[in-house]
Parts: sequence; structure tokens; C-alpha cells
Amino acid sequence: MMLELKTIIICLILVEIFMSLILFIYWKTQKTYPGFIEWGFGVLSVALGHMFFALRDISPDFLTIVLANIFVTISFFFTLEALNLHFIGRSFRREIYLIFIPIAMGFYFFTEYVDNAEIRNIIFSVTSIVVMLKMVYLLLTAPKSRESLFSRLLAAIYLISILIISVRVVEWNMFSSSRGIFNLSFFNTFFMLFDLVGSIGTTVLFLFLNFQRMNQELDAARAEAQNYADYYSLAIVSAQAGVWDMDLKKNEVYWDDSLEKLFGSGMDINKKLIDIWNSFENELKQEAKPNKIYEDASDKKEFTHEFTIHHNDKGIQYFMSHSRVVHDKNDSSRMIGLIYDITPLRKAEYALKEAHRKLNILTTITRHDILNSITIVNGFAEILAKKLTDPKLQKMAETIENSGAMITHLISFTGQYQDIGIDDPKWQDIGILLDTNEFKPLLEDISSAFPEPGILIYTDKMFEKVLYNLIENSLKHGIKVNSISFSYDFSENGLHIVYQDDGAGIPEENKGLIFKRGYGENTGMGLFLCREILGITSLTIQENGIPGQGARFEINVPFGFYKRKE
Repeated sequence: MMLELKTIIICLILVEIFMSLILFIYWKTQKTYPGFIEWGFGVLSVALGHMFFALRDISPDFLTIVLANIFVTISFFFTLEALNLHFIGRSFRREIYLIFIPIAMGFYFFTEYVDNAEIRNIIFSVTSIVVMLKMVYLLLTAPKSRESLFSRLLAAIYLISILIISVRVVEWNMFSSSRGIFNLSFFNTFFMLFDLVGSIGTTVLFLFLNFQRMNQELDAARAEAQNYADYYSLAIVSAQAGVWDMDLKKNEVYWDDSLEKLFGSGMDINKKLIDIWNSFENELKQEAKPNKIYEDASDKKEFTHEFTIHHNDKGIQYFMSHSRVVHDKNDSSRMIGLIYDITPLRKAEYALKEAHRKLNILTTITRHDILNSITIVNGFAEILAKKLTDPKLQKMAETIENSGAMITHLISFTGQYQDIGIDDPKWQDIGILLDTNEFKPLLEDISSAFPEPGILIYTDKMFEKVLYNLIENSLKHGIKVNSISFSYDFSENGLHIVYQDDGAGIPEENKGLIFKRGYGENTGMGLFLCREILGITSLTIQENGIPGQGARFEINVPFGFYKRKE
């Protein structure tokens, strides 16, 4: 029977070592949850304890009794911490492990100095029962509903273990023949067999707890993915858009039914989608290095392509495709895109531009006729001023002449700004604009500093007029301006274009008025129109210079409206 008990414990040791190795390998290679590695240490610790127990009558008592009991006791603490981490997410304070110092000293004292098996058994049993009772309480109170089955089974195993240990303590003290782990005894045999089954069972149940939590996360991820899919599907249907994707390695194109409805019958969708990719590929070939088209394509945040389709019954339809190249783990490259109908938008845009164009033609003709009439008025006013002898009448004729000159100036001024907003905004470089011939006459007699080319600003094509107006105002109203400068100031709010001069500056009481229509000399429209030009693309301007030290204008460019030249 002794040989049979040793055989059981050797099998138990081998099983526990194998389970601990499996747990450590799984922990290193797969996703696990808090407490998994602590459970692995617990299984390894109890295996070491059983290994030392198996060496009874072969090795010194220090190894077979003291270390065996310590490792088995430590395994209970590891198991409790694993459950605590798994269900509560909180580990023990490290100080709690200091309790092993008096426990280890007790085992050592009652083995080496006073050989008292009863006290050793009581120390081990009481410690094990207290820790297992804490495990049972945790397993019955902390788990979520979907984990309750496995946690209750674990609790049942530990309750049975508590019962067996309690009965064995009583038997140990009542029957001296049962003392010794390999002595012939019903409880010794039952204890060994249950230890073998319980060690495997608890580890398997703990793995089931991990798998159950993994399934919960997978179910939640599936539900969330389905919600996102429903949201995107609803958005696509609401926007009347079509989805397509293309395997770039196989050159195969796929699309949904909504795209067929969008394009209408008689359309070769496959050819049109390949044309979209070809236009993207041609653009990349101009920028990318050889054989790196797909890699460079994925670096582009988005590719936008606009195209038209001619229908005999519907006429011209305008479409916009937003797409992007993605790479998966299998080294497969795909372009995924969304196409939607922008026909109403483009028709409204073209109608507005046409109306603006016709209005400009009418304005040009009207301005030309007004200037011709004012020329006549000015001519006769000048003749009258020379022929009239009455000073009062001469003064009235001069007033007519001056008013005519002012009207001529105003009409000419409106001609310079009639194209505001008529064309699409474009990317412009201040460093390049300021280097044109238009600015050279203004800058002949002053010192100037401009930024190096390389920063592009997205703004109306008349942005050049804004820069010109700022410099012209400095020269006209700055009293004594010797230098001007443009510079960039990048901040968390975007880009600030800073213009400064060293003139008289702008008095505090006038800072809130200079951008209002009609304020100032001449037309009173310069800075007002500058603000309107900038506002077309959400740029703003303000003056924050110090009076007496020069004017300082800041043009605030929000994110998305500036970029570095590629």
C-alpha cells in the first residue's frame, strides 16, 4: 500500500509539473487575464511541496517536512491572489507574504528542535483552511453571472478540501497509526486521490473561467462590431452612397448593390472602378519610389477622385470617390472606397459661379459706363471752375470736380476686388507671392524680411491683395516705416502669420475700428475687404501691436488650412 501511495503522489507531481509548464507556455503565447501567472506559480509551488513529501525517509526532515509544508502553504496564497486578481483586479499587498516568516519558523522549530507532528499538522491545517475559506467566500460573492457555474464548482472543491483536512486532523490525533503521509489509512488514501483529482480539477476550472471571460469579450466585440456595421450601413444608405474595394494584387474589384443603383443601368462598373485606381496609381508613380507604390499609397491619408458619367436620360452626373489603400497581415493590399453622388452640389456650384460671372460682366459694363459719365462730369466741372468768376460758384464747381474724382477712385477700387470668391481657393506660398514684381516697387526704400518658401496656405486667390494692402497701409499711415517683416508662429491652435512694421503703430482706441467698413482714409474698405477675403477659408486677422512701436497683424490659420510643401 505504501508503494501505491507513493505511486499516486509521483503521478500527482508529474501532472502538476506538466500543468504548470502548460500554463506558463500559454501565458507567454496567448492572451490571458489577471491572476493567470499567479495560478501557474501556485501549481508549481504545490508540485515542489509534493516532491519534497515524496522524499520522506530518503532525505533529511528539513527538506521533506519543512520545505514541503512551506511550498504547499505558499501555493494556497498564490491561488488566493490569482482569484483575487481575476475577480476583483486587485493584488495583495506585498507585506502579506511576510506571514511566511513565522510559519516557516514554526515548521522549522517543531521539526529540528522539537519534533512535534501534531503542532506541524495544526499549523498547516489551520493556515490552509483559513486561506481556502477566503477563496470560497471570493468564489461565491465576486463572480459575474456568466462565470458563476465554474466559480461554484471551484468553491465546492475547496469546501470538500476543507472537510477532508479537518477530518484528517481529527484522525491524525486519534489514531497514531495514520500519522505519516504514506501510512496505511483510509483518509490518507482518500486524501491522496482527492489531491490528484482536485489539483487537475481546479486548474481546469480556472482555465474555463479564463475561456469564459474571453468568450464574453468576444461576444461584446462582435456586438460592438455589429453595431458599428449597422451604423455605417445606415449612414451609407442615408447618404445614398456606394461601397467598393479592390484587391490590388489580383486586380479584382468588388462592390455592393447600392453602387449599381447609384450609377444606373448600362454602366461598366468594373471598368470605372479600375479607372479610379489607375488615376490614383499614376499620381503615386510621380511621387513614389519604384516598386513602392503600394507602401506609399497606405501612407496617404485619403485619395479623392471626382468623375462624371453621361446618361442619355439624366444628362451629366457628378460623383466623388474617397478611398484608401490598406495592407493586412497576409501582405494583401486592398483599396477600399466610398462613392457618392454630388450632382446637386456641383450643379448649384456651377450655377452660382455662372451667376457671379454674369454679375461681374454686368458690373464691368456698368462701371465702364459710370466712369465715362464721371469723366464728362469732371471735364465740365473743370471748365466751369476756370470760367466762373464768382468765388462761391467756383467753390461749388471744385466740389463737383472733387466728388467726381472720389467716385472715380471708388469705382476703380471696386474693380480690383470684384473677383473675391469667384474662383475656388487654392494653396499659396507667402514666400513666393512676396517675391513677385508687384511687390518690388513697394519695397524699394525699406528693409524687409520674409519667410522661406515651403509653407502653403489654403485661401482665396486674392490673398495676394491682403499682403499688398498690409504693406501699403504701413507705408501710407505708419509715418516713418523703415522695415517690415512676415513670419510664421506655429502653436497648438494652428499657424499664425505675423506681419510687423516699425512705424507709429495703431492707437488702442482705433484697434476695434480698423476692420470696419468705411473707417479710415480713402475708401475705408481696405482692411474690411482683407478680413472678408481671409474669412472665405476660415482665416481671421487681428491687430495686437504696441502703439508707438509699430503695427503688428496676426493672421490665424486653423489646422487643415496650411501644410508643408511636399
